[in-house]
Amino acid sequence: FDMAINTFELGNPATTTSLGTAPEFLNSCEYINDMYYGTTATSGLLLSIDPSTGTVNQIATGNHSGAIAYNPADSLVYGLSLGSSAVLYTIDLTSGTETQVVAVNSANFLLGMTITNDGRFFVIDAEIDGISELDPVSGDLSTFWVSGFNVNYGQDMAMDREENIPYWAAYNATDGVSQLYALDLDNNTGTMIGTFSSQASGFATQTIFNPDLAAAPTSF
Repeated sequence: FDMAINTFELGNPATTTSLGTAPEFLNSCEYINDMYYGTTATSGLLLSIDPSTGTVNQIATGNHSGAIAYNPADSLVYGLSLGSSAVLYTIDLTSGTETQVVAVNSANFLLGMTITNDGRFFVIDAEIDGISELDPVSGDLSTFWVSGFNVNYGQDMAMDREENIPYWAAYNATDGVSQLYALDLDNNTGTMIGTFSSQASGFATQTIFNPDLAAAPTSF
């Protein structure tokens, strides 16, 4: 939440445990190879965060990406600059180097991003007050789900990699509350899981995608 780094059970966002503190407002976070990685828009920081100790290390500064997400489909890490002139990048987690992929073909104000196990890109879209899907080749946006409330301020998205379910740590500016939603990829809907005790941004789940487990036999 803001600069505080907290953990919580996915089904109970109201109860949190302190893990550490970020050097500035944490816009986005992702869990990759047993480590959290976070981005900030203020100074363009790329950070690593130890999930056991909360220790924060700075990898780079001056980056464009306010959102970060891992794509299991191509094993690349992507960043998205936030706002109404958003650009999609790949990010080298060792050096912090960004490489432009595509400029988003829309002036919609974007606030966060996640990528499914099969490579679908989803973004928080304040223009439609909901979630849009981003085509990483053309940069086009298509509406996925309209929430019905005003979307504003700090928020983020993350994947439950084991179940391939996107989660949205949304800020409902209509009611002035931060809420956790699970997105249904088959029906283009969202279901509220619960509310946070304060505004939530820099959201990630400590889950991994293991295709070998998915392919394992269910009967013997």
